[in-house]
Amino acid sequence: MNSSRILVVEDEAIVAMEIEERLTGMGYQVVGTASRGEHALELTRNLRPDLVLMDIRLQGDVDGIAAAEEILRQFRIPVIFLTAYSEEATLERAKLAEPYGYILKPFDDRELKSAIEIALYKHQAEEEIRCLNRLFDVLSQVNQSIIRFNTREELLPNICRLVVERGAIDMAWIGWFDEDSAGIKPVAYFRKHNQGLDEDALFAGPWPEDPADAGRSIRAGEPFVCNECSRDICIFPAEKRPATMGFRSCGSFPFTFQGRVSGALNLCVAESGFFRAREIELLEEVAMDISFALDKIEGDIQREQAEARVRRQNAILGGINKILLEALGSRTEKSLGQICLSAAEEVTGSKFGFIAEIDARGKLCNIAMSDPGWDLCKITDQAALQKLPSGMKTHGIYGRVVKDGRGFFTNDPESHPDWVGLPPGHPPLHAFLGVPLMCDDEVVGLIALGNREGGYSTQEMEALESITPAMAEAFLRRRTEEALALSRAEFEAMFNSISDASIFMDTRHRIVAVNPAFCSMFGYESDQVRGRSTEFLYSDGDDYKEQVRKRFDSGSVMGLSPLELTCVRGDGTKFPSETLGLQVRDAKGNVIGLLETHRDITERKRVEEEKERLETQLVQTQKIEAVGRLAGGVAHDFNNMLGVILGHTELAQSETEPDDPRYPHLQEIQKAAHRSANLTRQLLAFARKQTVTLKVLDLNETVEGMLKMLRRLIGEHINLHWRPGAHIWRIKVDPSQVDQVLANLCVNARDSITGIGKLTIETGNVAFDEAHCAEHSDFVPGEYVLLAVSDDGCGMDKETLNKVFEPFFTTKGVGKGTGLGLATVYGIVKQNNGFITVYSEPGMGTTFRIYLPRYRGKTDQPQTENSLEPARSGRETVLLVEDEPAILDMTSMMLKRQGYTVLTACTPGEAIRLAEEHTGEIHLLMTDVIMPEMNGRELAKCILSFHPKVRRLFMSGYTANVIAHHGVLDAGVNFIQKPFSSRDLAAKIREALGLDDERASGETDSARGGEKPLS
Repeated sequence: MNSSRILVVEDEAIVAMEIEERLTGMGYQVVGTASRGEHALELTRNLRPDLVLMDIRLQGDVDGIAAAEEILRQFRIPVIFLTAYSEEATLERAKLAEPYGYILKPFDDRELKSAIEIALYKHQAEEEIRCLNRLFDVLSQVNQSIIRFNTREELLPNICRLVVERGAIDMAWIGWFDEDSAGIKPVAYFRKHNQGLDEDALFAGPWPEDPADAGRSIRAGEPFVCNECSRDICIFPAEKRPATMGFRSCGSFPFTFQGRVSGALNLCVAESGFFRAREIELLEEVAMDISFALDKIEGDIQREQAEARVRRQNAILGGINKILLEALGSRTEKSLGQICLSAAEEVTGSKFGFIAEIDARGKLCNIAMSDPGWDLCKITDQAALQKLPSGMKTHGIYGRVVKDGRGFFTNDPESHPDWVGLPPGHPPLHAFLGVPLMCDDEVVGLIALGNREGGYSTQEMEALESITPAMAEAFLRRRTEEALALSRAEFEAMFNSISDASIFMDTRHRIVAVNPAFCSMFGYESDQVRGRSTEFLYSDGDDYKEQVRKRFDSGSVMGLSPLELTCVRGDGTKFPSETLGLQVRDAKGNVIGLLETHRDITERKRVEEEKERLETQLVQTQKIEAVGRLAGGVAHDFNNMLGVILGHTELAQSETEPDDPRYPHLQEIQKAAHRSANLTRQLLAFARKQTVTLKVLDLNETVEGMLKMLRRLIGEHINLHWRPGAHIWRIKVDPSQVDQVLANLCVNARDSITGIGKLTIETGNVAFDEAHCAEHSDFVPGEYVLLAVSDDGCGMDKETLNKVFEPFFTTKGVGKGTGLGLATVYGIVKQNNGFITVYSEPGMGTTFRIYLPRYRGKTDQPQTENSLEPARSGRETVLLVEDEPAILDMTSMMLKRQGYTVLTACTPGEAIRLAEEHTGEIHLLMTDVIMPEMNGRELAKCILSFHPKVRRLFMSGYTANVIAHHGVLDAGVNFIQKPFSSRDLAAKIREALGLDDERASGETDSARGGEKPLS
């Protein structure tokens, strides 16, 4: 039924009542009637109908046409005119009001309904187009904002404003995931009419499990919308729904930052049903643009920081270059001081500064003051200016640098505890940075800088500290010839202390000097290379000429974009090098030499290759795990079918004489089914869903017990060497799994050996620490027992090694292997919390090393002989529950043939009913683990309420975690793996009933007990 809400405007009461009745009969909801234009406007404002039926001629000052114009202008609600007048003037005036329909009285219901439906459809289509156009406009404006704004603080509020102002949305806010509180923090919002936003209404953290909170879309990483907030789940807490704030629709659209979902654009709209498919699609694009913008801003910041570091480094190198060139020239000490101070100001971005030395009296004497920065200084006493200030060695912020012998900075000098004020006329000091000048670990002076825009940081201090050694060297050169010699030694010391191999050459690329790092890296003595062109250091001389010389000669600084070249050591070995360089110029700007540095990046390349290898290994592991999950699921259903085949084959064999012509066919069916079951067990081992019973083992004893079988398995042409380790630790594992691992590895080794070969099995104890495991992604620190199997066969290449544990991958010929052997080994090792490695090279053989965790608990008690006695039939009552009808029938027949009374049920519900209605004793519940309605463990709990003494035996195609943990059965839980034979079933039932224990202890049937309860 149509539920559209209609307002009727008609000044004839009888006609209005008739229209209302006809509309109600058509299924519409009449929300009100009005007889005057003023009243119609008021009702429209309060009721917000979907459509207005408007009579043109109305009482009062506002007729129907004028009222319709206002309704369309203010509320955008469609209007249909109802009138008995059709004169030309009225029609022309009505057209100007842009009505959605025009109906002449009298009219029939079909005409009225058609006009209404067409008007509603047209209005809806126009509104959708209008909304989409607004959202397209929003998308365009957001893209422009991404270009205009460079910070998140500017961008996000602007996006909220654009969405509200241009997108027909009443409120927009952006929530950011706060890792500290695990909640949503509003970082930007905008709302119509400049109304504030209560952050308490938005913050929902720590996040509850209830999906009705602002973090749902962030957690799920997908949009979440609500088109009727009074009824639906929405993004606000229940006590603060948007409906209470005047909103009827809301939506949340997550965005990412650096690859992770980090926040969401949240929208609230006054109208209901706002978020349709196309709107959601466009708003998702807005969220994607936000993600792009945030990543772009972060990328720009990182790039700017990197460029700033490069500029700073270049400024440092340029400053050192200028200082050293000045020191080598014949300039005066004053000009040298000005050059040093200029370099320091350039490196740190300071406004002014000075350089002072400590004289014989322990006072600081000024050597140089910056110009033009100090033109602000109003100190008139030149003598005082030249000794500014006195006694700084013991007090003041300048004295702090000298006294401590290390640099420091402050961006609020007047608040520093060492502040003693400034002499009259001193320029205002808003920020301070000072670094001592050192010589032989003794403070000989200082350089003080001030008023960097934005203040100082450790970066400026480190930059200044990097050039002060050159300053000290330069000043000492100028004092005396001794000082010159000392300065030269300091320069050489600095050059030689560079950790990278450094070469100073002339403009013709002939080596002038090399540092010790060069000699160590390249294997040459300095005398062996001095005077030679540097081309011999590179693997490809033409490449050197093309890339290095061209850039040196053009004046490019290689530090901006280091080159990766292949260099050659003196012994002929090659290594990758990151090469940087710069031109050295004199005071006149002439190039006088070239400085080139080399960094051996062999280790970095190795780390990158190792990272790539680990990533490949991770992908391989994930692929194997995915195939394993699939294998486990397939095995469950396949085992059911195999169970039916084996069961009915056994029954048919029991009814057929051995000399019957059909008997051999039954045997072949049984063999094929058993081979299929074995294949399934391999799949389950690979998927880590096989049934295991853990026992504490001595690995040496277990291997020795298999040696005879293994020698028959590999053949006489292969020599088997057994090397047991001494004092092997105990492990806890299913013995059959150890047998399975050894058999698969030995068969694999046998098939890789052509002719006479050797196979070695060895054991040992191994402990791994944190450092070793950090370099091997699959390893976990701890103590392990090693089982290694090595052969001298054909080996494997890298491509084969990458696939060696994949199920169904084999290099053997057709029909010679299933491809599950090594996949099974992998699954067993992982199931036992161990790890496996393999090393192989073509023609060099293969070695598998398996590490199983050391067991520190008590040793298991050996089984008694009574537990190994053959199983017997019985006469007890068994409740059999199986949802697969074929399995149910087959198992029931097996049990009845063994003498049991069998109650069968296809569903857990039917089983509960039988247990409740059965008046006698039910001795055993035999149930499938995975069933509809409830699982086997839950069913057993229900049955216990009717028969507290009932024993339980679970069966399944694989051991689900319902009764096991990672395939390991809890102690006391009886389980039989599908498919099973009649004899296996008989033995397992007697074991589950506890009859073997009874024979040993002399207990009666009525005294059975001791099975582990279901918790």
